Amino acid sequence: MAGRGDMVRAEQYLSAAMERGYPEDRVVPQLIRVCVASSRISAALSYAEPYLAAHPTQWRLRYLVATLHLGLRRIPEAVADLEAVIGQRPEDPTAHYTLGIILRDHIGDGHGAREHFSRYLELAPEGAHAEEARSAAIAPIEHVVSEAPAQGPGQAASANPASAASEGSAP
Repeated sequence: MAGRGDMVRAEQYLSAAMERGYPEDRVVPQLIRVCVASSRISAALSYAEPYLAAHPTQWRLRYLVATLHLGLRRIPEAVADLEAVIGQRPEDPTAHYTLGIILRDHIGDGHGAREHFSRYLELAPEGAHAEEARSAAIAPIEHVVSEAPAQGPGQAASANPASAASEGSAP
């Protein structure tokens, strides 16, 4: 518990620094890191989303926000953010892969999932997820849409959204 307390204290100090005029672009990435490290995903979003609204071209942050929404099982928000990333960076393979996973596993859109897995393979034929994307792009999609209960505020799903964003960094 001491580690979590240290992260909450770090969040308080960083937030206070930002309120006193320390540059947002230097504080927000640190705030997001400490919130994710202490499993305070909703708090991380409370810092990331206003910053992203003011800086909409920060596609790496938008990707991270999408994974945080996914961790909280906020599927429509995750999809919207990933579509925005793809709109800004259509050559980003990770966004296509992640959107393919969501379409396949959470929405049941096999056709849309195949399109994104295929695009991932065009962009990263030897990428970290190429084997799974290759299988998903050619196999019939028979997955059942996930019916796990939604997580409450501040509770992350078992996925680690911070590791999902390792290919990009916050602002």
